[in-house]
Amino acid sequence: MARQGVCNRPDGSAAKGVRTVMDANSMDPRAPRATYRLQLTPDFGFDDVAALAPYLAQLGVSHVYLSPILQATPGSTHGYDVVDHEQISTELGGIDGYRRMSAVLRDCGLRQVLDIVPNHMAINSDRSRWWWDVLENGPSSLYADAFDVDWDPSEESLHNRVLVPILADSYGSTLDAGQIRLERDGADFAITYQDRRLPVAPKTLDGLMLNAARSSGNSTLYFLADSFAAMPAAARTDASGRLRRHRHKLALRDIVASVLDDDAARIAIDGAVASYNDVESLDALLQRQNYRLAHWRVAQSELDYRRFFDVTSLVGLRMDHPGVFEQTHDFVLGIIAEGALVDGLRVDHPDGLRNPAAYLEALSARAPQAWIIVEKILARGEKLPDWPIAGSTGYDALDQIQGVLAARSGEHALTESYTSLIDTAASFDDIAETCTRHSIEDLLRPDLERLVAQFRTVCDRDRRWRDFGRAQLRRALVETLVCMPVYRTYGAPGSDLRAADRSVLEAAVDGARQRCEPGDDPVLTALLDILCRRDTHADAEELAARFQQLSGAVRAKGIEDTAFYRYNRFVAANEVGCDPGHIAIEPNEFHAWGRYISERWPLTMVATSTHDTKRSEDVRARLLVLPQLPDEWAAIVRQWVTANDVYKTDGSPDLNIEYLLYQTIVGAYPISVDRVVEFMVKAAREAKVHTSWLRVDEAYEEALGSFVESVCADESFSSSVREFVARLEPHAVATSLAQTALKLCLPGVPDVYQGNEVRTFALADPDNRRAVDYRDLRNRLNTLCIDRDAWRAPELTKMWLIRQGLQLRAERPWAFVGDRASYTPIEATGARRANVFGFLRGGEVAVVVTRFSTQVDGGWGDTEIELPAGSWHDVCTARAHGARTRMSELFADLPVAVLARDSAR
Repeated sequence: MARQGVCNRPDGSAAKGVRTVMDANSMDPRAPRATYRLQLTPDFGFDDVAALAPYLAQLGVSHVYLSPILQATPGSTHGYDVVDHEQISTELGGIDGYRRMSAVLRDCGLRQVLDIVPNHMAINSDRSRWWWDVLENGPSSLYADAFDVDWDPSEESLHNRVLVPILADSYGSTLDAGQIRLERDGADFAITYQDRRLPVAPKTLDGLMLNAARSSGNSTLYFLADSFAAMPAAARTDASGRLRRHRHKLALRDIVASVLDDDAARIAIDGAVASYNDVESLDALLQRQNYRLAHWRVAQSELDYRRFFDVTSLVGLRMDHPGVFEQTHDFVLGIIAEGALVDGLRVDHPDGLRNPAAYLEALSARAPQAWIIVEKILARGEKLPDWPIAGSTGYDALDQIQGVLAARSGEHALTESYTSLIDTAASFDDIAETCTRHSIEDLLRPDLERLVAQFRTVCDRDRRWRDFGRAQLRRALVETLVCMPVYRTYGAPGSDLRAADRSVLEAAVDGARQRCEPGDDPVLTALLDILCRRDTHADAEELAARFQQLSGAVRAKGIEDTAFYRYNRFVAANEVGCDPGHIAIEPNEFHAWGRYISERWPLTMVATSTHDTKRSEDVRARLLVLPQLPDEWAAIVRQWVTANDVYKTDGSPDLNIEYLLYQTIVGAYPISVDRVVEFMVKAAREAKVHTSWLRVDEAYEEALGSFVESVCADESFSSSVREFVARLEPHAVATSLAQTALKLCLPGVPDVYQGNEVRTFALADPDNRRAVDYRDLRNRLNTLCIDRDAWRAPELTKMWLIRQGLQLRAERPWAFVGDRASYTPIEATGARRANVFGFLRGGEVAVVVTRFSTQVDGGWGDTEIELPAGSWHDVCTARAHGARTRMSELFADLPVAVLARDSAR
């Protein structure tokens, strides 16, 4: 039975022909009509999602898009730190809660998209049984191949061992202070430090059992001592050898459990455990483990496993190893196979994988009907590789939508005011290069050194390259990584390199030649041959694969997480996938992109806010007014800088971060001082100039926090901000609605991030993951469905636009998906034609928005558009329009219009 909309027209009547979710998307059963992203937390689980189902169905989305649902680290607020791929999170409600939620969603006509995490796994909890097994058994672990661990690094002390950098002080000091202990828990033995537990290698229990045997005279304990001693040392072996060792270990554990029933034996074992807790004995025991405890800073130079970026608690998975894919995906794929619950998958961070194409081919083969999208960050102009997926998570769409609404005319003035204020001539490209270099040399140094060692191995094999010095190899790698213009390339063994990838690598090496020494040219030539897969030897393939994985991490840490917080000219453009150095996109560029997406990736996701955006769409919409008023902005900032200088402590904070502060307050206004302080301290740490996550400068952060609090408490400043925001507000609303209308009608699947169906002013996480007031949102939507004119209230307009746009997609799916869903630019004529932007979908739907609304304060004059013949109506205002329509009529009620042709069938 078709699900009828509650309130589809401005007059309150239900539209006819509303179809079921699957019918509406009959052109491709994988495709959602629209998704709604929800961030699950221990405080917002499956039952809470179920309670939202009627609201989300009424809003008009077809799919609930959930953050990761598998078992994560206890207390996780995001779910990307998965510890068990075979269990649904108990903190979110477990399997029973998930089933309850799924049943309610299904009853409301809603289905699901799940977020999965193939690149890494959390290791900061003993609930990660795979990692526990690796620490217990080293390279002999059943799961040794699941993780990207270097078992034979250049650091001799880490041969066949894993570095565990969790100590707050040096190893020696921590041991001397008695903070590391050996404990028994039933038949298991563990090393404890603070709230962490680590396993004891079975072989190293020989001495403990021998001491207990001598104390008690128990023959079984002597047997255990001999048996543990006889176990083979941890080493690389085949699967059958690992399994034999594993069975041996389990059998000995069972014997330990049985011997504990003997009081004398148990007392002897506990006495032996206690005797091991003196410094010398414990140190000797720890030196025999398959891991090495170390101060957390040691991870900056010696880490022997690949991480998620520089997060030591997230270890890289090896999806390219046989069996790992099945072990980590069978549970989720089983849910999909049930057919009644999940239609789509969002793949987190595919760039971290060794071979994303092979992974996605395997995923697509196992879930052939699934709508699969990937979190791929594309540089402007970069094309998504030809993978068997529906598209990306929409950062490219965010860039295009925002860029076409940014006034290029004000860009130079913004640059002048910014650079003169902070007294620097550095461009974004200059800052990005500096920050990228920092990420390589500091944050990701262990990964770089592993790459250098691999390059050395390759060169030692080839007589042409054997004389290259290590310093040359390192320099060539660093400079090539610095010059990578995109996140990574996608070469794979036995496959031809894409022309686009070859061009990227050639450009990067050419850039490196300008930065290296003249004698490095042969090294760079060799490196290019290897990266372009011209050397097919296994060690060369290893180097090429690891370079690709590292280059993505380098760019993410250097640009997203550092340069975006240092270059504060116009922070609305400091978003993933955007180019802070070039804020504007011309209409012809946008339309070329729109046609390409329509033809090649018609089911990609279209997003304007996500859980990872540094500012919500409405914060950016308000800031997008600034390039239209650059002189007014420059003048007011200089007033604030002069007035607020009195609140600084010895000149701190500097003008660059102060400039960020004013954009933050204006963009997110009204905002509490606590939220501003939290964001500014985070931004300062990310910038890594005065303080950082690794080297916190408490004095600087205290001065920054004090400055923010004093500025926000200054009534004169607050009054000035209120007046300036009021000046921006009508134009910010116009931009917000324009972003929303474009998102709803572009080729692809529009996504609404939780709470952003109304104007929401949020900053980077955790600010954008705050609890959403869904009671208020339900009341707003109910008001819209009861009162035909309620949409005129400013606080309801955005929600109404989304509701009506999604209803239009349900009524006329063929205009958005399928062979008829063409994309055609709309050209305006007249004096203000440059302030009109729009396009047609399938010849039956038109979206037209205002660009740079400050420029049309004097009216639209003779500006008009011409649509295909027929009568049209605005789905938001219900106004009727002809094929030729003047902007003054089209935008009489709202600065945007979403039109449907009445003659369409």
